[in-house]
Amino acid sequence: MKKKSAYRLLSIVLCLLLTLSLTGCKSGAVKNTEKLITAIGEVTADSKDAVEAAEAAYAALSDADKGQVEGVETLTAARAALDSALRIKNVSDLIDAIGQEISLESQAAVEEAEAALADLPETEKALLTNAEALTAAREALDKARREAVLGVWYYSFDGTELIAGQLAEEFGMNEEEITDTIGTFEIPIKLVLRDDGTYQGSAEPGKVKEKMVSLLETLKPQLRELVIRGIGESLAEAGLTGDLSTQEGIEAALGSSLDELMKISSGYTLDELLDQAIEEAKDGFDAEQYIQTVEGNYLLDLDKSELCFSEQLNDEPDPAEAEQFRLEEGGLVIYDHTGKGFFGDSYPLTFTREP
Repeated sequence: MKKKSAYRLLSIVLCLLLTLSLTGCKSGAVKNTEKLITAIGEVTADSKDAVEAAEAAYAALSDADKGQVEGVETLTAARAALDSALRIKNVSDLIDAIGQEISLESQAAVEEAEAALADLPETEKALLTNAEALTAAREALDKARREAVLGVWYYSFDGTELIAGQLAEEFGMNEEEITDTIGTFEIPIKLVLRDDGTYQGSAEPGKVKEKMVSLLETLKPQLRELVIRGIGESLAEAGLTGDLSTQEGIEAALGSSLDELMKISSGYTLDELLDQAIEEAKDGFDAEQYIQTVEGNYLLDLDKSELCFSEQLNDEPDPAEAEQFRLEEGGLVIYDHTGKGFFGDSYPLTFTREP
């Protein structure tokens, strides 16, 4: 009897072993992996640790154990959902990082968030909760960039050649000598970019006249020599001989002081007459002849950093002749152009907010 019971027990054990060999027995590692997969639950951006823990546990299994894991599809879906949630969170965080106060310094942050949003699949874009904040930030940034360009700008134009030519013609002086004496004569230009899309460009008459007055004072020695040469030529025509090209030569030929003779004839010394002539020239100086006020329309393309100007108010700006600009340290730098170039060929031009 005992022998039969032992055989029966052995048969049961063998059956159990056979059953286990056919159905497989899950190891503790497999069961732990399944628990980790189940623990993931609903996937959000905060599920990163849970998903990665389950993935690590699954990756550590042998191929045989991996085949026994239930819920592998759940883990695969969790990874896809996590990647999506993280992409959405990344864009959301970039938008939040822009902040509420939008300025020119916000441009890099806005553009980074826009680029990240553009890379999102459409289904994920629909799940972004703060997309409107990015739209508002872009609008505020464009407004700030536009305001940074509009308004009053000043630039100094090199008018040395123009002024020297005018003075040479008016006083009969040598243009090259004038240029050597005055150096660079800069004419201040004011450019007003109005909010209504019109502009005005002009020199400021008062400032031009101030510079011209200063210039005449600088040229006083040359003007004095010019007057003396004129007196000498007149005396030569009257028959006086000698060195009549200098005041000393004229006085030697006359045998008298030039100032005394001029005082008798006109009531003024040479320098007094010269001062009077300069004052008359100052009073009669018409700054408008050096100034051409231009008004027209402009187009501002913030994306391309381009300004286009028309030459008159009844003309439309031509984008094919745009001025390329950049803003730097409070200045507006027009550094290149397409077409004929509205500002001629003297690039780059730096405009400032102060004259």
